[in-house]
Amino acid sequence: MNSIEVWQDNVRQMSEDSKLVSSFRCMDLVRSIPLYEVHEYNGYLNFAKKIYQEQTDTWMPNWKLAMTNDPRGYNRCPAFFTKDSVRVYDINSSTTNIKCNHHYYTYNLNTKKDILDFDRIVELGGGCGDMAKFIRNMGFRGEYIIIDLPEILKIQDYNLHGYDVELTTSTIPYKDNTLFISTWALSECPMDWRHKVISELNPQNYLITYQRNFQGISNEEYFKDWGGIRIDIPWIHWDGGSKYLLK
Repeated sequence: MNSIEVWQDNVRQMSEDSKLVSSFRCMDLVRSIPLYEVHEYNGYLNFAKKIYQEQTDTWMPNWKLAMTNDPRGYNRCPAFFTKDSVRVYDINSSTTNIKCNHHYYTYNLNTKKDILDFDRIVELGGGCGDMAKFIRNMGFRGEYIIIDLPEILKIQDYNLHGYDVELTTSTIPYKDNTLFISTWALSECPMDWRHKVISELNPQNYLITYQRNFQGISNEEYFKDWGGIRIDIPWIHWDGGSKYLLK
C-alpha cells in the first residue's frame, strides 16, 4: 500500500468510526509520517536536557507542563504511549514534545525574540496539534490559528480540546505582530496554495522548517529570497536534509 492509499484508508476509517480519532496516535496516518519518529534522533533529546538545566524557577512549571507526555490519543494502543515516552530527568516527556521544544527554543534563542510576546500565531499544517498545545502550555495568551486539511482538523480538534485554538481550512489575512509557524508543511504544499497563503498572510516573523527538496520541488530555490536565520538540522537526512528558517 503506497502513501496515498494509506492516507485514503485512514480517512475512510475515520469517517466510518469516529472513535478512531480518540486513538489517533495508533493510526498509520500519524505513525507513518517519517518526522513523527523523532525518538531516533538524540539531537532533540540532548537539546531538551540542556534547556532543562537552564530553566528558571519562574518558568520551570510551565515548561514541565509543556514537556509532559499526554496520554490523549492512545486509547487503543497504550503500548505506543510507552514507546513514545522519553525521560528528560524527572519529566516523562514524549518524542513529540522534545521536537516541539527544539522548535520553540531554537526560535527564541536565535532570533532573540520570545514567542510569548506575539499577539497572534498562525500555523500552517499543525500536525496533530502538538506545537499549538506546547506553546499554549508555555503560557501563550494570544490568538492561535491552525490552517490544515479537514481530515487533520478532526484530530487537532480532539487533541486540543480545552485549548483556545481556532481551526480552519482557509487562508488568513495579514495582521501586525503575528508569528507564522510551518514545520515541514509549507515546503510540502503545492505552489499555488503556498502563494495563496503567503500572499494573504504576508508574514514578517516566522518559524519554518523545510526539506531542501520535495517531490521535484527545490525548496532551497523557493526560500532563497526569504530573509532570516538558516540553521541545518543535522540528524534529518531525507529529501536532501532539512533547515530552520527563522525571523
